[in-house]
Amino acid sequence: MKKIISLLILTFSFIILTGINLSAMSLGFNLGLSTPNNEINNVYNSNKLLSTSGLLDTWREGTKLGYHIGVRGRIGLSDNIDFVPGIALHMFPVTEIKIPPDSLITITQMKQTIIKTKQNIVPISAGVNFYILKKFIGIYGIGEITYNYIFSSVTVQKGDIDIPVATSNPNPSNNRVGVGLGAGFDLDIKLVTLNAEARYNIANLIGQTSEEKTKSYVTFSLGVFF
Repeated sequence: MKKIISLLILTFSFIILTGINLSAMSLGFNLGLSTPNNEINNVYNSNKLLSTSGLLDTWREGTKLGYHIGVRGRIGLSDNIDFVPGIALHMFPVTEIKIPPDSLITITQMKQTIIKTKQNIVPISAGVNFYILKKFIGIYGIGEITYNYIFSSVTVQKGDIDIPVATSNPNPSNNRVGVGLGAGFDLDIKLVTLNAEARYNIANLIGQTSEEKTKSYVTFSLGVFF
């Protein structure tokens, strides 16, 4: 929460110090699809988990298609550049981490343990839109820095046998700095501006642990600005 407040203070300080005309500001809402890579659901950043007999190999199924909703502002810096702060919620469906039976268990008792995880990412972003064309139709490129809150909820599905999976963090969450790059399209119909965007997002460009791989996702969104 302190980081969010700090970001808001910096944003408003930037507006005041640069003398931006507040009448050039607009507020928008967007929603759409979020397509993740296979590392989004790697909640423990490792292909091994600790069991009663040592390290067990795991297998994670690919993360399925998710969706997002968000809020963005636009503040005109020049005729062709807008400063764009925003916040969004990206939600991905339940995926599975499958763990083979513990080697100490007899063949007749073997049951597979499945850890079910659900991932959400909340990026707080600060970026710019660079307009190639800005008239009735607007075409622009996107560049932004994001501070990402990555949340995972974890539940364990077992057979008749209790196979403990030892971890000190059953519902892991972490914070990472990332980036977003993309392109967008505006249609100004006077009362509102309709909007479509595509972005490539890296959620953990800065702050990765030694075993952590790049977590990325592609978004396609539709929005409206007032």
